[in-house]
Amino acid sequence: MHEKLLRLKHLDESVTPAQYQLMHNKWDNELGDFMASAEDQCTKFKSSLIEYSPTVGVFIKRRSILKWILRWYDGKVPDVRNLLRAAKRNNVENPLTTSREDIEARLVACIGHLMELKKIAPELRRKHLLSCLIEARKRGDDTAVAEILRIRRKECDRKRQLAIDKVVKPGQGRMVMAVQVSEGGELTTYDTHDDIVRVVSSRIGERYKLGHRSPLSAGRLLEEIGQFAEKEAAARILDGTYEFPEGTDCVLIELLQEAARLRVEFEGTGMDDSRLSVEDFIDFWKSAREKTSSSDSGRHFGHYIAASDDPELAVFHVESMNIAAKYGLPLDRWKSALTVLLEKVMGNQLIEKLRAICLLEADFN
Repeated sequence: MHEKLLRLKHLDESVTPAQYQLMHNKWDNELGDFMASAEDQCTKFKSSLIEYSPTVGVFIKRRSILKWILRWYDGKVPDVRNLLRAAKRNNVENPLTTSREDIEARLVACIGHLMELKKIAPELRRKHLLSCLIEARKRGDDTAVAEILRIRRKECDRKRQLAIDKVVKPGQGRMVMAVQVSEGGELTTYDTHDDIVRVVSSRIGERYKLGHRSPLSAGRLLEEIGQFAEKEAAARILDGTYEFPEGTDCVLIELLQEAARLRVEFEGTGMDDSRLSVEDFIDFWKSAREKTSSSDSGRHFGHYIAASDDPELAVFHVESMNIAAKYGLPLDRWKSALTVLLEKVMGNQLIEKLRAICLLEADFN
């Protein structure tokens, strides 16, 4: 994989941009497969929706085994030996001879029993930790005693903080399940997927076009500078030699003159090297929040935070980004984004009161 990246990095100039982009995207897709596979095999944190105790653990394991059997019915379990051993240890009878409908019924019953246990799970958890503490003291295991006390104190502090936050912090907006639009003085509610996408696409799209109101987006100034500032007038503005057309907005003139001044001020400071270093990558991701939402492709912040712990893994991402910057050809997944709607005020579903955020790929952002 690393040798393939090095070959991609030192492509011969005879390779066309289209061929380069095809090779880079193919390599990036393979890297994404490795990242997804690594995540599947790594240790997951428990959700803690139900506080653990041996009683709860029995039904959690049974639920897992019943789902495992359903995967076997779908043809996704080629070797059943581990499944049979797990079923025997947890008293799941006739795992492979029971009909699929019966397995599904047993799974529903198991989940229902877990929901009932959820009500008394805190008390069961307290008794479980107390019994573990008593046993550890009887054995004279001071290390186990200290660890159990630490767990009890941590869980107690967490519950207390959750109770405080529930009272002190304002309610947070939830996922948008419907939107309301004012049409002819009346509110119309859209709650189906197709209607929400259609209404949001038209209304939210207008927000992203507000920049077209700028004087820089129309008239003679746009013709001389170009949509991407690719014409000669853009260079003359930065040199301070451009003569603005008569009637140009005075605030716009001051803004562009300030851009020219900043160019002169920072010229020659050695900040023009656009290459990203491994150290920059590690410093950035070490301080990133793993829960930050991003990446429609599934490559979330956690992947890059994990890579920042190993310089050899960080090299893959750094070199890939530097290659894209060098050739000026972004990866295909960088060209797509996900727009998410959030409620500014909890319960208010007016389209004008919804916050729209655009989630880009984590490494592109």
